[in-house]
Amino acid sequence: MAAFPYFDLIINYKGKVGRVFDVDPNMYCYIDVLKDVTATVLSHISCSEAIAITLHCDMPGTDRRRLVENDLDVLDMFY
Repeated sequence: MAAFPYFDLIINYKGKVGRVFDVDPNMYCYIDVLKDVTATVLSHISCSEAIAITLHCDMPGTDRRRLVENDLDVLDMFY
C-alpha cells in the first residue's frame, strides 16, 4: 500500500503567519481552507464583523500566484 503525501500549509495575512500541519489533500476541501484561515490568522476578528476573504496560493518553485475559489482549486494547490 502506497503512502499518501501530507502537506503543511503556511497562511499569511497582514504580517500574521499561521501553520496547518499534516494536511491530507484527498480529504481537504475549500471549506476546510476557510476554517483553517479563520482559526489561524483571523481569530482576532469578531464573529459579528462581516469580511470578504480572497484566497491566493503561491505555487512552490514558480512565480505563479493562483486564485483559490473552490474544491478543484484546493486540489491544484497540492498537485
